[in-house]
Amino acid sequence: MVIATILLLTGYFLSAFLKISASITMPMFQQRLGMSSSAVGVISSMFFATYAVMQVFGSMLCVRFGSLRIMTVGMLLSAGGTLCFSIGSSPALILAGRFLMGLGIGPAFVSVIAFLQENFEGRSYTLWAGFSVMVCNLGSACSSGPLNQVLRILGTTVFFRLLTYSR
Repeated sequence: MVIATILLLTGYFLSAFLKISASITMPMFQQRLGMSSSAVGVISSMFFATYAVMQVFGSMLCVRFGSLRIMTVGMLLSAGGTLCFSIGSSPALILAGRFLMGLGIGPAFVSVIAFLQENFEGRSYTLWAGFSVMVCNLGSACSSGPLNQVLRILGTTVFFRLLTYSR
C-alpha cells in the first residue's frame, strides 16, 4: 500500500506540474510558430475541456478498474501528450499534445481521493487527503517558478534547440 500511495502522489505531483508548465512555455511556442492569441486560447481550452470531462469519467473508471490502473493509464497518455507538446513543430501537434495531457491528467485527483478513501479511515484519511493536496500544490509551484528560471537562464533559443535536437 505504501508503494501505491507513493506512485499515486507522484502522478498527482506530475499532473499539477504539467497543467501549469504550458503557461510558461506557450508564449515561446506562440512566438516561434507565429500563433495568434486565439490559437493559444483554443490550445489551452482543449486541455481544460478534456481535463474537466475526465474528472467525471475518471471517477467511474476508478470504481470499475481501480485507482492505480487509472492513474497509470492516465500518466502514459499524458507522457504521450507531453512528447507531442514538447516537439511542437506545429499548432496541430501542440493541440494534440494538450488534448492527450488533459485526457491523462484529468483523473489524477479522483484517483488519489478514491484510493485514500478505500485505504484510510477517519483522521488518517484527512491527513493523507491534506498531504496529497500539498503534493499537488508543490507540483504547481515547481512548474511555474523553477521552469521559468531555467528558461531565463538558458534563453528561449537554447530551449528550442534542446526540444528540436532530435529533428
